Amino acid sequence: MKQVAMYSRDARPRVLAWILACIMLYYYIALGGNSGMLAMIGAALSLGAAIITLLVLEPAGRFWKLAWPGLAGLALLNVIAALPRWYNAPWDFLAPDLYSFGMIRLFAATAFMLAGSWVGYRRSGLRNCLLGLVLAGVVDIILGLVLRQFDPIHVWGLSKGINLFRFTGTLLNANASACLFGVTAILATGTLQDSLRYPVRSGIRTIVPLLMIAVTVLAIGACAITGSRTALLLTVITIATMLVRDSVTRRLIMNPQGILVGGGVTLMLATILLAVGSATFDRVSFLGGDLLERVAIWSRYAEVARDAPLLGYGPASFVEINNLAMRTPSDARLLWYVNSPHNFVLSLLLEHGWMFITALAITALLITVPIFAGYRGMAKNPVQISAIAACLFILLCGSIDIALDVPAVTMLFALLAGLLWGQNIRHRTHSVSNEVRQSIATPRLRV
Repeated sequence: MKQVAMYSRDARPRVLAWILACIMLYYYIALGGNSGMLAMIGAALSLGAAIITLLVLEPAGRFWKLAWPGLAGLALLNVIAALPRWYNAPWDFLAPDLYSFGMIRLFAATAFMLAGSWVGYRRSGLRNCLLGLVLAGVVDIILGLVLRQFDPIHVWGLSKGINLFRFTGTLLNANASACLFGVTAILATGTLQDSLRYPVRSGIRTIVPLLMIAVTVLAIGACAITGSRTALLLTVITIATMLVRDSVTRRLIMNPQGILVGGGVTLMLATILLAVGSATFDRVSFLGGDLLERVAIWSRYAEVARDAPLLGYGPASFVEINNLAMRTPSDARLLWYVNSPHNFVLSLLLEHGWMFITALAITALLITVPIFAGYRGMAKNPVQISAIAACLFILLCGSIDIALDVPAVTMLFALLAGLLWGQNIRHRTHSVSNEVRQSIATPRLRV
């Protein structure tokens, strides 16, 4: 019991969780890390955080025993991405000068995921890190609104381009910002549900639920003024699903006080959406035309990807890929403004090829199958459910939009996946330890 008490008072996971959240805040406010210099600074911070986390937390041998399949998969991904340089294969490469830049971004995402797994493996690491991410998201939203008030057509002095009349937060892309705002709302909802599981009497426990409600409404409102139809719809559906499936939330909502609070929050949110959501609602009428255009973009880049199926055109080479795809005036009219294939699988296929995609699928299975195999144990934990929901939300946004081609969103996904991975390993370690204790404590009958 004394060891458990000492372990619960260990401040190291809490401090490191907040450091990881601060690095994510850097990515948020630094234009999403979507430029060479800013991405390099973020990569240096991520690699440094991984080294510090490894040295400070010193994961136990039990962690490595259960994590080795996923670690092997991550190592394989980096090896495959580095293969073209080892074999000096310039025939498919369009931007060899950006190869090192793309590899460093891949290393940084891997290191950030590992740092998240080591923090998630420790007690309350996941909860503290998600709370830090919620606060980082709030700072980003408020800062974006302030910047918009002073200069609605620029972000940090840079023109918003085709997003001139949309809210882009501290990024230059409205859809990527909407994805980040949606994640903030989802994580705040999970934190709200977690806080409702404790007796509300006085002090900070009475403040946290109110703060999380305010953050959720703020994040949904910010998402509404970006004009991103996909992110707003998915955010509302995800949060509604989280609230409905949780038995504690349902029980609280069904009593008179909960009905009043829930009705008031719903009315306030509806008022905000009606007041500021015209940027999104006005774009609904263009949905059919935009869908046809998106399908045309996917078809065009799928054709380009067929010419380099094995290893792709090289990391960070999409600018050259886009120039290659514009062969006719009609292609130029369709693709001149495109900064991404608007599908993360197609993006990986173009830059890394089928070998990388196959290795990524295997690695994802090695990491996620144990997580969902233990879903029954975590189904009552709203913090873990919110992290899973946020990961699925990012994947859905990245399937039809630019989200996962922005370093900030990629690093956020890597961090959330790493936290869930580490938390799952912790649960598996404790379940094995409990079985061993029970087998020792249970007397065996001699036959």
